[in-house]
Amino acid sequence: MCEDMAETIKEDHTKPKEHEEASQKKEKITELKKRIEELENQLKIKSEEYNRLLDISKRIKAEYENYKKRTEIQFYENLDKAKAEILVDIIHIFDDIERAVENLKPTSPMEEWQKGIELIVNKFKKFFELQGLKVINPLNEAFNPEIHEALVSETSSVDKEIISEVFQKGYMLNKHLLRPAKVKVSKPEKIENIIESNNKNTIKETEDKDHE
Repeated sequence: MCEDMAETIKEDHTKPKEHEEASQKKEKITELKKRIEELENQLKIKSEEYNRLLDISKRIKAEYENYKKRTEIQFYENLDKAKAEILVDIIHIFDDIERAVENLKPTSPMEEWQKGIELIVNKFKKFFELQGLKVINPLNEAFNPEIHEALVSETSSVDKEIISEVFQKGYMLNKHLLRPAKVKVSKPEKIENIIESNNKNTIKETEDKDHE
């Protein structure tokens, strides 16, 4: 009986200790969960901050690339403008030399001098090609007001406006018009004139058949 009483006392003494340990364990688990939630919130905040900074970084990079392109385009535009100013003066000199060569006759006593001038002309042409300069010599081509300047016009039996004579060649510097070609334009006759002409031809053909 004494042993049973001792065992009961021992069990009563052990239960509070086990309860205390369970309570402490539960508190630790609660604290651990709370800490995990705090870390998850911090991670979320840091992740959002990282994405925000990444977005800013991408925008800055894109703006920098656009700035580089604009600067590069501006640089080449300024370069072309500077080249154009120099080339315009050179072209005027070249015009005079080219006209002199065209006016020289093959039987001229200055034949060797003529060959020398023609050599200079060819050197000019090669130089122009290296600078990106292209000649506009639109003889027998369709008239284009964007690159041609009509000084004279005439009517003729053509279907559309055609350049019948080039007074002065034009030049393009890369994609920019440096000087328009000065030309004479042949324009189509008026529709009324064409119809009248056709009617006259028809009548004449009919009369010829009647005489036959």
